[in-house]
Amino acid sequence: MFRSLAPPLLIVGGLLLFEFDMIERWVLDTVFSVAVAFILRSTLSRLGFGTARANAVAIALAAVSIGAVFALPGVALTPYLAVALINGVIAYVFACGLLPGRTSVITQIIRLTGMGPDGSAAFQRYAHGQCWIWAVLAAVTATLGTAAMILAQWREELGTAIAIMLVFQAVWFVATHVYAQTRYGRPESCFDTIRAMADPNAWSKIEL
Repeated sequence: MFRSLAPPLLIVGGLLLFEFDMIERWVLDTVFSVAVAFILRSTLSRLGFGTARANAVAIALAAVSIGAVFALPGVALTPYLAVALINGVIAYVFACGLLPGRTSVITQIIRLTGMGPDGSAAFQRYAHGQCWIWAVLAAVTATLGTAAMILAQWREELGTAIAIMLVFQAVWFVATHVYAQTRYGRPESCFDTIRAMADPNAWSKIEL
């Protein structure tokens, strides 16, 4: 349990120390990079990546990120690296389900909740369209996060754009569930989806 809590605790502790001017930006970004690398390793393992492959990606991320901290004085990884990676993974997951011969991620999540059948052909088209929208939304947000890391002169504006995108994603998540319940009579609520996605074993059952 402590191992799973260690990365978030490192991030929170680093942010608190930085806010009280007790550590420098480069120290915070270094700690943040290591913590995010651990989280990415765990996420990739749950998505079905092999242990060796997940370790290699996490180590590469930490190495590149820490190298950027020292090589590029204007870079700021906290919190933009997490924004870029989390949304990059979301875009990847939804995009994989859109490939020919694959089942959409939304349909797979519905099956995991066990609350209802896949739905009508009209609902399947709706779910497929939602996967496209989520892949695009996440990809745009990941791009904004990447830009905010390296473009110091635009960081404030990019930070505002990221905040808007994250709020929009939250509102869209709730609104699309309400629409599906009203228009297609779906039994799943946004809370059911959150519970399914929060299950650490669920993602190993998603086919990517």
